[in-house]
Amino acid sequence: GNRVSWAPGMAPEVIAGVQARDRRDAAKHIPQRPGLFARTWSIAAGIGRQLVSCYRRWKGRW
Repeated sequence: GNRVSWAPGMAPEVIAGVQARDRRDAAKHIPQRPGLFARTWSIAAGIGRQLVSCYRRWKGRW
C-alpha cells in the first residue's frame, strides 16, 4: 500500500524487507484479475474497513 511503515534512518535491508512484506500483503488481498474487478475490489475493501471502524467506534460507546 501507500502507507510508509519504515522510518528514515532504518537500515536499507530492513526497509527492503518491510517493503517486500507490504507488497506480499497487497498481492494477497488483491485478486489477480485485470482492470475493473480489481478496482471494484479495492473500493469495496476500503468501504468495508470504514464500516468496521465505524462499527467498533459505535460499539465502544455502549
